[in-house]
Amino acid sequence: MNIKQLFTSILCVACLSVSAANAVIPDMKFRRLDARDGLSNSQINYMFQDSRGFIWIGTSYGLNRYDGYRFRTYYSDTSDSTTLRNNYVDQIWEDGDGKLWLKQGMNYSVFDPVTEKVTRNPTTILSKWGIKGGIDRFYIDSQKRFWVKTYDEGLYCYNPRKKTHKLIKYGYDADQINKEYYFSNFAEWNDKLLVTSSDGDIMAIDGDKGKVLWKDDFMKTHGGQPSQAYYCYVDKHSNYWILTTNRLFIFNQKDKVWYSSLNDYLATFGIAPLAPDLQAWDVCMDQRGWIWLATDHYGVYVIDTKYAEIKQFVNNKFDATSISENTQKKLMLDKSGNMWIACYRNGLNQYIEKLMGFNTLELGDINTTTVDAAGNYWFGTDNRGIIKYVRATGETEVFDKARFGIASDIMVASHGAKDGSVWFGTYNGGLIHIANGQVKNYT
Repeated sequence: MNIKQLFTSILCVACLSVSAANAVIPDMKFRRLDARDGLSNSQINYMFQDSRGFIWIGTSYGLNRYDGYRFRTYYSDTSDSTTLRNNYVDQIWEDGDGKLWLKQGMNYSVFDPVTEKVTRNPTTILSKWGIKGGIDRFYIDSQKRFWVKTYDEGLYCYNPRKKTHKLIKYGYDADQINKEYYFSNFAEWNDKLLVTSSDGDIMAIDGDKGKVLWKDDFMKTHGGQPSQAYYCYVDKHSNYWILTTNRLFIFNQKDKVWYSSLNDYLATFGIAPLAPDLQAWDVCMDQRGWIWLATDHYGVYVIDTKYAEIKQFVNNKFDATSISENTQKKLMLDKSGNMWIACYRNGLNQYIEKLMGFNTLELGDINTTTVDAAGNYWFGTDNRGIIKYVRATGETEVFDKARFGIASDIMVASHGAKDGSVWFGTYNGGLIHIANGQVKNYT
């Protein structure tokens, strides 16, 4: 790879501009991460950011931890009962102790990031809390309450802070749960739990009171099909979005109005309709209030309802900064405002919000470049010394005569060593060695 190609790939997520005056959605560029970067498998099932900032990725073959620089992978070993019970990870939650609860197909397990050990049978933990029966469905909310639907008892809500639990029993009363309901998905709504069922119902549950507050069968009566998965998402305005095969239902909390299609909802903002056969797999609202849609074969849509704007981002095989494929399964907004996009078979895409407005001209003329062991990029310039680009944050650091007293600001060669340090050859100034922020000049 030549300097121009590398420079282009580094800035692919950075050369963006947004007008604060009119909030125009930019022509976004995306960073790609896949098996070539150390990801265990490029078919992504789930993404989660823990309390320490690590990104956890559940794939069809292995669990991955990403620290902003590299991946650490975890697999099942049949000879070691402290490893994953299998290599399929499709959901991830974090409890109040920092442990990760994993859904692995029809089974569940608990992973300790400190010891890197797995408890393969979490029912032994749950039973100590008074939760009886095998796990049917599971969820940990933002308050770190455990919601456990068992096969025979009902839905438990366990509060680890109070060390108490409530049981919403199976039954046919208004404040009970129909045992025949297959729970599709959980979401949080005003400190309550929203639950969708495969029958096309949605219900709100109060965990502290241990009862169902209300049920709504709008989806069932407006085109929703039985025996389907109904994915639920609650945005920052407390609107809830229900996604299912070829349908998207939206409840506008302010107006108390249901919409039986995405196009009906968009029409209220004056936005032109999308393709009638559009199938959305996931939805996520970013810090601006823009709605992101991950779709089947239609790429990613970004919707700004305030300014009635919508943009579609699709794969371009001639552009390495485009979305890596047109089918995406999951979206995640991290704590820094970066959007993560999990593709169906082609790894991760990342839109890094922090890097918007990065000016490529500030680097000046580049003579040489290298990458260190941590994945950071180093640019040797023609008359501005050395510029370090931290890939994870977008921050830069300059090493030059004025700041570090190096013999020359003109770089002609560079090398990233295995120990994490970097070397630069200068014009009439000898060699420069940089390790852990310390600079040495060899003339």
